[in-house]
Amino acid sequence: MSRESTPLISVFFSAMLLAGCQISSDQSAARAYLQYEGELLVPGVVTAAIYPIELTYRVEGTETINGERYERTVSVTTGIPGTPPFRLFKRESGDTVYTLASRDQAEPVESLHPRAWMVGYSFTEAGGQTCTVESSEDVILARRTYEDVWKMKCQGGEETSTKWTTADNVEIKTVTRYKDNRVLELRLSESGRSG
Repeated sequence: MSRESTPLISVFFSAMLLAGCQISSDQSAARAYLQYEGELLVPGVVTAAIYPIELTYRVEGTETINGERYERTVSVTTGIPGTPPFRLFKRESGDTVYTLASRDQAEPVESLHPRAWMVGYSFTEAGGQTCTVESSEDVILARRTYEDVWKMKCQGGEETSTKWTTADNVEIKTVTRYKDNRVLELRLSESGRSG
């Protein structure tokens, strides 16, 4: 896999974690996790390369930052060389999700939880892309069919992405188009859960 593919993975996982996957946490938070299996498609001249991947998202505990209690989360990807673990701090209050990329970040990024989205809702992701919810539709993947999934268009920098996110905040599919006409597609299905 080329190094050009790695930024897409980082953007995908930061977006998924920014909005906040639902995992209940308590004293045993270090054991809570969500696990996904999927594939990354990298179109080539003749045929697309397909990389099987696995993503494990877990809550490692909680921390108080600036007087607020945040979940300390990490996602680890296998099957994509060069993809480092992605860490994030997040908390929810009603339908609002607050995220910090580090303990030192002055103000959290604020967004609505997908369960509160509606067509036309716009927000900016941590990576700087501006996303607008376009519709709700069914998505058929290899392992399962997801119903009433939010479809959104995101733009920023060198890329435009179309993303599909469930109401309980699982980003199951992303198609990214770069200005140089490269296209990457990432598809994930939940394969395990604890906590």
